[in-house]
Amino acid sequence: MMHPLAEQMIFQALGGLGLFMLGMHFLSDGLRTLAAARMRAIMERLARNRLTGLLTSAFATAVVQSSTLITVMIVGFVNSGIITLEQAIAMIMGANIGTTVTTILIALPIAQYGLPLVGVAALLYVFAPQERLQHLALTILGLGMIFFGISLLITGFRPLRDMPEVLAFIASFDAGSLLGILKCLLVGALLTAILHSSAAMNGIIIGMAATGVLNWQTSMAFVLGAEVGTTVTSLMAAATLNIHARRTSYAHFAFNLVGVLLAIAAFPLLTRFTAALVGGDPGLPKVVDGVTSYPLAPVAIAAFVTSFNLLSTLLMLPWIPLWARLLNRIGAGAAAAATDLAVPRFLFNKALEAPQAAIELLEKEQERYRQALPGLLDGICRPGRTDSRTLTSLRQSLDTLHEAISDFGERLCAREMSASATADVIHLVQMQETSAALTRRLTTLVETWNRHEPRGETQQVALRWIEALDALLGETLAALARRDSHHLAILREMTGNQGPNVENMRRRYLEYGERFTVQERKLLLTTLGKIEGCIWLLHRLCRAGIRESKVAATA
Repeated sequence: MMHPLAEQMIFQALGGLGLFMLGMHFLSDGLRTLAAARMRAIMERLARNRLTGLLTSAFATAVVQSSTLITVMIVGFVNSGIITLEQAIAMIMGANIGTTVTTILIALPIAQYGLPLVGVAALLYVFAPQERLQHLALTILGLGMIFFGISLLITGFRPLRDMPEVLAFIASFDAGSLLGILKCLLVGALLTAILHSSAAMNGIIIGMAATGVLNWQTSMAFVLGAEVGTTVTSLMAAATLNIHARRTSYAHFAFNLVGVLLAIAAFPLLTRFTAALVGGDPGLPKVVDGVTSYPLAPVAIAAFVTSFNLLSTLLMLPWIPLWARLLNRIGAGAAAAATDLAVPRFLFNKALEAPQAAIELLEKEQERYRQALPGLLDGICRPGRTDSRTLTSLRQSLDTLHEAISDFGERLCAREMSASATADVIHLVQMQETSAALTRRLTTLVETWNRHEPRGETQQVALRWIEALDALLGETLAALARRDSHHLAILREMTGNQGPNVENMRRRYLEYGERFTVQERKLLLTTLGKIEGCIWLLHRLCRAGIRESKVAATA
C-alpha cells in the first residue's frame, strides 16, 4: 500500500503538471486567436532583413507564446519565397529568445495569485458577451492555471526532501562533473521530447529547485537538455515535410545543439555568471513559517535560460550564411522531386497545430494548384511546349496534389477553431472542389481533341474557341492570385450568363454549320459544351475569389 505522504505528493505533482500544461495550451490558444493574424502580417513585412527578422520573431513568440506557431509561419515564408533560409535561421534564433518569456513567467514569485486569476477568468469567460472577450478570458485563465500549477508542483515536490532514497537517486545526477552534466542533459532531453514541451520541463525543474530537491547548478544542466529535447518534435515531423521545411527543422536542431555544446564547455563560467546576475547565492535557503524554500533558484534558472539563448544567438549570428550554405546542400540531389507538382510545398502535419497559419498555407497550396491548370491546354494552344507524356504526368500530379489538399482541409476542419476560421476552411475546401472539377473538364476537353484530331476548318474554329477559353482561364487565375476583387467582379459578369465569348462561339458555329460534316458538327458541339462547363466553373471561382479578397481586406 502506498504511503499517504507519497500518495499526496504524486497527486499534487500530477495535478500541478496537468494544470500547468493545460494552462500553457489555453494561454497559447487565446493569444494565438487574439494576435496571430496581426503578428503574421508584421513578421511578413519585417522578415526580409536578418536582424529585424530576428527581433520580430522574438517579439512575436513572446506575445503569442507559441514557438510552434512561429516556426510554422517561418516555414511558410521560406516555401513561398518571402524569405531565404538565411533569414529563416535568424528568425528561429529569435523564436528561441522569445520562448524564454515563458520561463521568466514561471519563475516569478507570484504563484499565489494563480487561483484568483483562474476564478476571475472563468467568470469572465462564462458571462462574456463577445467572442473576443472569451478569447481574452481564455488567455487570463491559462496564465492563472500556469501559476496555480507551479504552486501545486512546488507543494508536491517538497516532501521529496524527507525521502532519503529519492534524494540519493537525484544526487546521482549532480552537475559537478562532465559526466554528471551529460547525464542531466540526456534525461532532460528525453523527458522534454516525451512531454513535447520545454516549458513543462522547465516548470518541473523550477518546482524541484524551489524546494531544494535539485540544486540550482544541476537544474541548469537539465535545462540544457530541455533546449535539445524541444527540437525533437520538429525532427520527428521532418520526414513528412518538404525540403524547405526539413532544412528549417534541421537549422533549429543544429542551432540549439551547438549552443548546448558551447554551454557545456563553459558550464562553470556560466554558473558564476548566473549567480552574479541574480545578486546572491541561489543555493541559500530561506525559512518562512517553518517552511524551507530556495527563492533565488527559480530566478537563477530563468536568468540562465535567457542569457544562454541571448549569448548563443550573439555567438552564432555571424555564421548564419555558412549554416545556410551547408543546409542548402541537404536534399539538393532530390530537387526535382521537391519541386514536383504532386508534392505539397506548403502543407505539413505540424501546421495543423496552428489553425490560422494552416489556413494561409492551404490558400497558398491551392493557388499553386490553380496556377498549373493552363498547362493542361498546352498540347492544344502551345503544342511546341509539351508532349503527351508530360500532359499525362501533369494530370496525375494534379490529382495527387488535389488529394493532399483535400485531406489537409478535412483534417483542419476537424480542429477546434473559431466560427469564422471554420467558415474560412469550409470555403477553401469548396473552392478546391471547384478547381478540381475544372481540372476534370479541361482534361476531358483535351482528351476529346486528341481523340478526334480535328483538321482543316474544323480545327481552326475549335482552336479559336479553346484559345478564347485559355485566355479567360489565364485572366481569372491572375485575378485570383492578385485577389483583385474589381477584376474578378468583371470576370464574374462575363462568365455568369456564359458571356459574350460563348455567344460568339455559337454564332460562329451557326455561320459555318452547313460547311461541316455530321461528325465535325458533333465534335464542335461537344467541344462547345465542355467549354461552357469550364466557363461556368470559372464563374464559381470568381464568386469565391471575391469573397476571399474581401476577407483578406478586412483581416
